[in-house]
Amino acid sequence: MSYNKCLVNIEKEDEKIIADFSKLHESFKTWLKDRDDNLSIPSVNIIKYIVYCYDYESDIVREHRSRWTVKKREAAKLSGILYMRDQAGEGIDEVLYCKNTVINRITVRYLALLSDRDYMMYAIYNEMLVNQSIQMLAFDFDKPTEVAKAKANIEQVQEDIQKLEQKLFSGDDVRALKNILQEETNKFLVSELRPENLVSKHEKKEMVVDSPYGRDFPVPDLRFIDDK
Repeated sequence: MSYNKCLVNIEKEDEKIIADFSKLHESFKTWLKDRDDNLSIPSVNIIKYIVYCYDYESDIVREHRSRWTVKKREAAKLSGILYMRDQAGEGIDEVLYCKNTVINRITVRYLALLSDRDYMMYAIYNEMLVNQSIQMLAFDFDKPTEVAKAKANIEQVQEDIQKLEQKLFSGDDVRALKNILQEETNKFLVSELRPENLVSKHEKKEMVVDSPYGRDFPVPDLRFIDDK
């Protein structure tokens, strides 16, 4: 996997990752200095998690797309925070389930810097869905009417996610095919359809491809400027 197209290249050394992240926004620099989130997770691991999990150039994001919880788990593994339970305790859950307001603010700011409002809403809606689903599983409601309201909210969020997913990712496969087609077309044009190659192949009766002008187009013998 490669992450060098992300807003912060997390394939670099930890010190470089922190330096690059701090340059993105003044609030990031302040957070790195003060660490007012009250978490025992190293800054670089939190940065890696944010990039792995939320940057749309992250291979994890593109590979798992609609499998949001799988994406979060893989991001937690690769960033290392999943294995810090002894060190960070419930702080791990604060990050994974967006319960820490400071980290939430940093994450939303990072999403905003990606300059794609649709993607930002896509990420936020997915986190909403995760948290509301947890609430539904725990049946953490005071009144029966709250259950119906929560269910309606989940259904609406799912619908919104699907629309955004279609808008954001449906073109990926087509775009990849277009890139391959363009690459192969360029090779074809260079190697096969250069006029001198067509003439040479015609003279040798080795025409590999038809002339772009049609089968019946007469291909003249190769001539130079001083030929008479």
